[in-house]
Amino acid sequence: MVSFFEKQQSQKEAINALPLYLNEQIMWDESLVPSINYSGEGCLALPKLNLQFLTLHDYLLRNFNLFHLESTYEIREDIQEVPHLLAYINHEGETAFRGWSRMAVPIREFKITEVKQPNIGEVKPSSVTAEVTFSISGYKAQIRSEWNALKEHDVLFLLSIRPSFEPLSAEEAAEASLPQRLGLQFVRGCEVIEIRNEEGTLMNDFSGRIKRDEDCDCCFRYSTISHGCQ
Repeated sequence: MVSFFEKQQSQKEAINALPLYLNEQIMWDESLVPSINYSGEGCLALPKLNLQFLTLHDYLLRNFNLFHLESTYEIREDIQEVPHLLAYINHEGETAFRGWSRMAVPIREFKITEVKQPNIGEVKPSSVTAEVTFSISGYKAQIRSEWNALKEHDVLFLLSIRPSFEPLSAEEAAEASLPQRLGLQFVRGCEVIEIRNEEGTLMNDFSGRIKRDEDCDCCFRYSTISHGCQ
């Protein structure tokens, strides 16, 4: 009876409760975003955009849902292009990679530097800031120039990969999803705030006066809702 008379969550509140950036739970939910092997035999529960809608709010909500699903699919396809990294456990018990990818680079260090108190009336932190350290010294000049082009407000995705000690058999790998095959545990999106070199010099100047180094510290902020779910 209490649940019947309690205040129901509005659609606006439900949307505001979603993570700002997509995570692994949404990306690989086949009920929301089917894989590329979808044969078309069934009907997908997707909102339709036509000339008939209840209100302007209903039309905007349909647009949001379609954009959310489309961006989820595209980002998932980009992440699935990284499997040739082939993560494994080395002799020291640490995660290592056999290959390389143009769109991915191993992280040397990750640390959360600041978590601000929630705003009045909210339960999530008002801001979460973190830093990652990575090196692009092993890449060709063209790929290094692409990584050096990172600037403020660019969006990156952090992947936490922890493969199992025992490799999957051929049958298990065929039935397993991509996160299970790679040992992919978490996916978190973030927004670049600034990039510094090893000496702490700010490298956000794109006039060419500051030479980009191969070892970088990237300061970023990411979704406070995702931080609370970790």
